[in-house]
Amino acid sequence: MADIAGSNGQRKEFRAVGTANVPGRLSFPIATGMAKFGSDDVVPGMLHAKFLRNPHGRARIVRMDTRRARALDGVVDIVTWEDPEILAMDKALREPMLSNESDTENEEVGAVVVAETEDICEEALRLIEVEWEVLPPIVDPRDSLKPGAPFVRIEPKALASKPFTTGDVEAGFREADQVFEFDWTQSLMASHIPNPNGSLSWWAQAPLGPPGPSLYVQGIPPTWGAYELRPAYGVTFDRLHRGTTFQGGKYCDWMLRRASLVTPLLAKRTGRPVRCMNARQNDFYSSNPQRYMHVKIGFRKDGTITAVSERTISDMGAPGVRARPFAMGAFEAMFSPFNTTRCKNLHSEAQAVFTDSAKSTGSQTSPFNWDAMTIAEQIIAEKLGMDVIDVALKNVHGPSSQDDPGVPPGLLECVEKGKKLMGWKWHPAGTRRLPDGRMHGYGFRYAQSPRHAQAPYTATVTIQGDNKVYVPLKGPWMGVYAADACALV
Repeated sequence: MADIAGSNGQRKEFRAVGTANVPGRLSFPIATGMAKFGSDDVVPGMLHAKFLRNPHGRARIVRMDTRRARALDGVVDIVTWEDPEILAMDKALREPMLSNESDTENEEVGAVVVAETEDICEEALRLIEVEWEVLPPIVDPRDSLKPGAPFVRIEPKALASKPFTTGDVEAGFREADQVFEFDWTQSLMASHIPNPNGSLSWWAQAPLGPPGPSLYVQGIPPTWGAYELRPAYGVTFDRLHRGTTFQGGKYCDWMLRRASLVTPLLAKRTGRPVRCMNARQNDFYSSNPQRYMHVKIGFRKDGTITAVSERTISDMGAPGVRARPFAMGAFEAMFSPFNTTRCKNLHSEAQAVFTDSAKSTGSQTSPFNWDAMTIAEQIIAEKLGMDVIDVALKNVHGPSSQDDPGVPPGLLECVEKGKKLMGWKWHPAGTRRLPDGRMHGYGFRYAQSPRHAQAPYTATVTIQGDNKVYVPLKGPWMGVYAADACALV
């Protein structure tokens, strides 16, 4: 709920919040091209590394022969899933650095080649002889729900979530003046980050560090990178040096690619810096996997929603060899977009399914189901001849609770100013055309995420002798200007 108590809650004048075109601390180097991203990192004498990748939808390596590849001039090392060092770090990582199994096309599998150039790496990979066992792929989650159908790793019934129910849904439907049902499908899509994932690593004695080699690694996210690097390589924070400042924008990309984790091992084995950088096609991880929703909704003549019943089938992506029966459906149902409205009669079911579609970067949760809310309000508006914005505001509750009928004044002010700036004049879809016959108009999308609205955000700032505010940072900057915002405020 909104915090409207105290001086900040009632404040009407702001110096930073709501101000446009305030340059960020890092805006100048980014805008001028001076910024150095992870994929830009190079050092003298470095080697290059590339993974063998799965050419099938789903497959297992039965036999692999690397002798011809090892004999190629310029090849320095080849590591396979059977190497003792790979097996030794197995438990320290969320999934194996290398395995002989792969659940999706183009995934790293079996081996990684280290050579003097990237071209030699590519040639060596072509010389590796592989016998594959190709397994039946599943790309549509609904296919695994059919009786006797094949599934990926975990049987779907183990991934079904307990329904989330509030209020009296059937009573809510009886109160409604109209009830309708619709199906909504979201296609799989990937949110490509602008900067490829990867890393450059070497081991050296730190000038001010403890005795012994420290790990220097460029191009890896700071927090998640340390979370896996430290146990995998047995380093403490005083022996872990991450130098890249710019990583590129990301959104809910919680997966560390193997290219970001393998280079310390390869550098230790070869005694030289090693760079392993993905190409863009190697970073095709799905951020919004497929989902199929059926929604039943009841509403009154004034546009007020009285009851909602929804069922979702969600593609959880390719799980890998460490798949476990864990589904986010109950969490997602709790944060359903309909649960942000005044309607308290809600029933939500979620069925997750593992597929071979793509590796998933993060959560299969809110806000990936928000368009169901938008579609519902558009249908209500169309059936009642109402402005869709009026339908949305009719269902917004006040800041104190779901029973608070008062629409927050700040929301009303934003809506009215936005409508004025846009020249918003609502009309039913398809009823007006431009002189050349084309349809036109603005769209409307409802987006209010309770998951993000309730999350605490903290930042450390310091005020130095020059009376300036500074935000101490360490590690790659991932395109989120939260720290800049905190400093301004």
